[in-house]
Amino acid sequence: MSTFVFSRRYLQQCLDALNGILSHTQLTNLADRLNAMNSDRLPAMWEVVVLKSLSTLGTLRHEVELSSGRRPDFELQSIVGNSATLIVGDVATVSDAGLDDRNPVGTLRNEITRLARKHRLEANHFQYRIEGGRTGVAGRSSRVQLSLPQKQELREIIRVDVEPFIRDISQQSKNVASYVHNVGDVKFTIQYDNARRYMMGGHPSYTVALSLSNNPLANALAAKIKQLRRAPQSAIRVVVLCDGGCDIMTSDAHTPETFDRREIVRDVLRQSSVLDLVVLVSVKETGFGRTYKLALRVEFVWTKRTRDDSSEKTLPSRLAAAFGWHARRMSKVEQAESREATFLAVERALDRAFKSVPTPQQTPSNASIRGMLFQIGPDNIGAYKGGGNSVKISSRALVRLLAGEISSTDFFVQQWGGNSVSPHSNPFQHMFSEGRMIKSVNVENGGDEDDDWLEFEFGDPDAAAAPFVVK
Repeated sequence: MSTFVFSRRYLQQCLDALNGILSHTQLTNLADRLNAMNSDRLPAMWEVVVLKSLSTLGTLRHEVELSSGRRPDFELQSIVGNSATLIVGDVATVSDAGLDDRNPVGTLRNEITRLARKHRLEANHFQYRIEGGRTGVAGRSSRVQLSLPQKQELREIIRVDVEPFIRDISQQSKNVASYVHNVGDVKFTIQYDNARRYMMGGHPSYTVALSLSNNPLANALAAKIKQLRRAPQSAIRVVVLCDGGCDIMTSDAHTPETFDRREIVRDVLRQSSVLDLVVLVSVKETGFGRTYKLALRVEFVWTKRTRDDSSEKTLPSRLAAAFGWHARRMSKVEQAESREATFLAVERALDRAFKSVPTPQQTPSNASIRGMLFQIGPDNIGAYKGGGNSVKISSRALVRLLAGEISSTDFFVQQWGGNSVSPHSNPFQHMFSEGRMIKSVNVENGGDEDDDWLEFEFGDPDAAAAPFVVK
């Protein structure tokens, strides 16, 4: 499994495709960001994927300096419809990281798990409930805030109050116990029941948007407006907003009290004459179990605007240059129709570019976690394919074994289960017991799995490894 949304092999293909389009320094910077195990890894991935996709549409340049000194991610000269079009834009990755910091549910959950193990209890027997409510001015800065303090203060509460509660459960061999913390603005409950099979937790959703302006999407677009403000007057200005683990980007749930991603983007576009188009790129999950699938979702949002910005030309005048209009000779209706036709042409071109992106390997939320834990990512050890006289196993896992990175004991346990002395379902052991020798070994390319399969084909029992028989 990759440490990214897409396979590492595909990301390397993107870097290779951009060689000669981006400078060596620019490519090296992107590669270094992809290799670094930090929070910038996922934004670097999206930037590489978007740049590679856009490069198929025309002449692409990266980080061209504007008169303001800003350096947007891309400048694209493309033929859209029958007209030469200049598109200038930025790639932004939006996540709930800031909201998670203000609402440290993960800290509480992880500390309960740690203390349960420390005191020899099953973490699955615990359940927690966190209170919370709205804060800020309704309609403008409103958001949900959980009744938890900052991480450092929460850890101190856990050390002073929660750990004695968990220790007492262990020492007294209790079957059921409950702890309630209700001091000031900090309100949460922890329950223990040794009949419970899974750890459970509950709290109000703090990632929903109660305000059009106070949310991760609006904040990200506000920053990009500053980045693109001095783009050429003739350019169509675009922001490609990518999911880095943001619920608003993926959720299709909607209530009368909350706003969805398209409503938020439209509101930003209505208030600014800088941006012309926002492209929302996320990963959609469908199905469960065997029917579970991931798919790339690309949405386009643009809207009519009439607001005049004194620091810019008015929208119709500026876009007349971009779209080749003769504004004085066209009525407002004709301008609107021409504008819509051009935007639809741009939308179709961008949509076509993203069609080349392969199927995602995992969600951005999972990728953001894995990217902080693994440099390369796990291989397919533990999986195998067999039938008749052939066996397929992970190529990377076998190379790790032969390289000494993993011991033979660990390899047997992870690959076949059981233990190294008595492994379960080891097809090689079965073949060996029958005196069969390896007849051939073939490599099956795993493609986007970031691993290959080694197929071992065994022959008939061989006297070199089996007792003599009379046929």
